[in-house]
Amino acid sequence: SVCEDLAHQLMLNGWSVLTTSTNPHRLPRLVDMLNTVWHKRHQYELAQIDVYSGLAFFWAEAVAWALRRAKKPYILTLHGGNLPKFSRRWPYRFKLLLQSATAITTPSRYLIEQINLSGSKFWYLPNPLKLSNYTFCERYSTQPKLIWLRAFHDIYN
Repeated sequence: SVCEDLAHQLMLNGWSVLTTSTNPHRLPRLVDMLNTVWHKRHQYELAQIDVYSGLAFFWAEAVAWALRRAKKPYILTLHGGNLPKFSRRWPYRFKLLLQSATAITTPSRYLIEQINLSGSKFWYLPNPLKLSNYTFCERYSTQPKLIWLRAFHDIYN
C-alpha cells in the first residue's frame, strides 16, 4: 500500500517508523491500533491516520481519540470517493475529527473539491507510483473490461 511504501521510504532515509496492525479483520485491527497508540506512546512523536468512510471512519475517530488522550499530534490522510457523501451524513463528527488534526492530507483533488478543503493545514499529496514497476504495453485493439481496485493488497485478492 501507499502507507507501507511511505513507511519504508522514511526508514530508508533514517527516520524511525512504527507501524501498526496488518490484521485484515476489523475488530482485531482496531484493538491493535488502540493498543499501539497507548502502550507505545513513548516510542513516537507524531501519528498518521488513514481516514475512509463507513465503519473505517469510526475506527479513525477512535484512534484519534486515543492519540489525544496520549497527547500526541496526528496527521489525517483522507481517502475514498464516498467520503464527501459520508461527511454530509455526519457533518459534526467529520468536522470535529478534521479540526482535531495537526494537519490533513489527501491524494485526491476530487476530495479537496467535494469536501471543500482549504486552509493552511490541508495538503494535497498525490500517491507516488514508481512507474518503473509498471511496464508499458501498447495495445492496438482492446476489449474493455471494468475493474474497481480499492488497493493493491493481498486481502483484496
